[in-house]
This record gives sequence, structure tokens and C-alpha cells, in this order.
Amino acid sequence: MDQHVLVTPEGVLLDIETAGLASRVLARALDIVILGVVLLLVLLALATVGPPFWLVVVVAVTSIFLAVFVYPVILEAGWRGRTVGKAAVGLRVLTTEGGPVGLRHAAVRSMLGVVDLIATSGFAGVVAIVLSPRDQRLGDLAAGTIVVRDREAFERRAVGLVAAPPGYEAYAAAIDTSALTVEEVATGREVLDRQPRLTGNRGRDLIRRYADFLDQRLGSVRPPQMDRGIFVACVVMSHQGAGAAPQRLLPAPPPAGPGRQAIPPSIEVSDDAAGTGLVPPG
Repeated sequence: MDQHVLVTPEGVLLDIETAGLASRVLARALDIVILGVVLLLVLLALATVGPPFWLVVVVAVTSIFLAVFVYPVILEAGWRGRTVGKAAVGLRVLTTEGGPVGLRHAAVRSMLGVVDLIATSGFAGVVAIVLSPRDQRLGDLAAGTIVVRDREAFERRAVGLVAAPPGYEAYAAAIDTSALTVEEVATGREVLDRQPRLTGNRGRDLIRRYADFLDQRLGSVRPPQMDRGIFVACVVMSHQGAGAAPQRLLPAPPPAGPGRQAIPPSIEVSDDAAGTGLVPPG
């Protein structure tokens, strides 16, 4: 299992563990056993009735089609991304945004299963899972889904609303953040939520990178004299107006003292700041 963080369209962060090869093979094997038993019972029932050979063939082919294509589609779309095998192993299918899979997602996964699992005897699926950073087979990549460790409640961290920096309420309300994606704003809230762990140049460098990224995306709306930390808080506050009710209210960043960069109260950054995706393109 590999740990990942997904950002839902509502700006909620989900800590998830993607399902590795072994657990997925086990879940698939359980489904095959269950379907094999059902198919065997159907054929035995036909044998006791003694129908024409052509009818046996039709029923057998129909049963195989239902088992291979319809079974996973109906269960995954109607049972929160689970089949019997996945439920037994503790797995579930989600969209790459952390949402429940629908009929379209399940159908695409099922159709690509012909390549992943049948035509190549599972070789293509195994190679794709091993090489994919999120353990996705070809069907997952085409459908935009991932298979994750199923916990009854994922670790959801509601990213609270950001308070207006004192004196900047009107400026924040006037910023047009329509050019930003949900993920970009959620990153900003996560930045504001984790800053206390950062010290020295590391924190200031992240603020500079993220504020410059936002300024470029929004069309250079930051006044030159405005502290970048204040600017980030204003942008996030402006965008959150139509969001869901906060779980907690994050305090506004303190005003900068002489020679000191104002940094919002919570920021997180990896050791490789350039790898965070916060550097403006170009």
C-alpha cells in the first residue's frame, strides 16, 4: 500500500492508501471463485433439465458475459466501488478526485479488463499497476479511478476558512479568483494550515513561490508593497466565500515587523519546494 493525499472538488483532503498488486490479485481471485461457483451451479441445473445443446451454449456464453462485464459494473456502481472480492479484502474503487465511481467509470474499467486481465492473462494489468505511481491498471487510467484501502471513514481533514487579515477585508473581497481551480485554492488553505512547522528561509521561500504563483494566475493583482503572506491569505479568503461551513477558523497572518516577511500561520512544504507545483510556469 502507498500513502497518497487526494483533494476533493469540495476542497476536502483525503488520506488514502492505494491497493497494491497482491491485494488486488486476491480480490480478483475471490471474485473469480464466486463467479465460477455460480456458473457451475447454472450448468448443473441445466444438465438436470436436459435442454438442447444450443441452449446450453447460449446460457453458458451469456453467463460468462454477465460474470466478466456486468457483475463488476453493477456492483462497483451500486455498492460504493466494491465487488464481493474487494469487500472481503477491504478494497474500494474511487475516482481520482476521491469521489464515488459511477456507471460510466465502472463500465470503462470493465471493458478495459479485456486487455488488462483476459487478452494478456493479466500481464498488462500487472505491468500497469507496478509502473503506475498510484497502482492503476489500464482500466483505472482510462476511467480516472484508483483502487484504495477501504476504511469506513477516510481520514478527512476539513481545511478551515481563513480569517481576513486586519485591514484587508475590502481588498480580499474585491479579488476575482475565478481563474483558480479548486485544487489550487485547497493547496493554499493547506499552506496556511501547516506553516508553524517551517522556520527561516524555508518558510519565506514557500510563501514567495506560492504568492508569485497566485499573482501570475490572477493577473498581477498584488500591490508591490503588500506582504506575500497577507496576499495569500486574502486570495484564499476571497475564494472561500461560497464554500461549505468551516470546521475551524484559521487566524489571520500577523502584520510584518521591520525587516520581517509576513507569513500566514500555517504552511507545509516538501524538502523539494520546486516539486510542489507551486512554481509559476515558464
